[in-house]
Amino acid sequence: MIEPFTSEWLRALGDQRNKDCRIQSIKLLSESYAHFCRGYHMDTAQIIRDGLMPAGSAAGQQITIAPIPFYSLCEHHLLPFFGTVEISYTVGEFILGLGKFPRVIEALSARLWMQENLTTALADILTTGLKPKNISVTLTARHLCMEMRGTHMTGTQMITRADR
Repeated sequence: MIEPFTSEWLRALGDQRNKDCRIQSIKLLSESYAHFCRGYHMDTAQIIRDGLMPAGSAAGQQITIAPIPFYSLCEHHLLPFFGTVEISYTVGEFILGLGKFPRVIEALSARLWMQENLTTALADILTTGLKPKNISVTLTARHLCMEMRGTHMTGTQMITRADR
């Protein structure tokens, strides 16, 4: 599906390799970006619905899940940013199976984002599905668009937080 675009892109970059070598690169690059953006085909609301349980005696408890690793792509440069997510919430009506948190994060982060918007979207999706009394979502990430180009600030982290 994206292989014709990938072929033109490599040529535009100046790639002059032989046809057999380029065909392999095109295939691998196309498969990689399809994998990196697989979240567009994943239903985060359904993942949450599948893991919801009545809160019962857990109502009112504070729960923190961390660190949950994530990988995403910068929507501006199509380069990776990656790090960890911390989710803290006060139980309201429901609790969510522990394994569903990384699945929701994977489904959402496997799309093109700015970190600030990913943080907000994750907080909103969890708030809508989980119905907590309150929730805080914090992402801490390194951005290869900043490390490989621009300022070349290797190891610098960006921290974003959304509270609901």
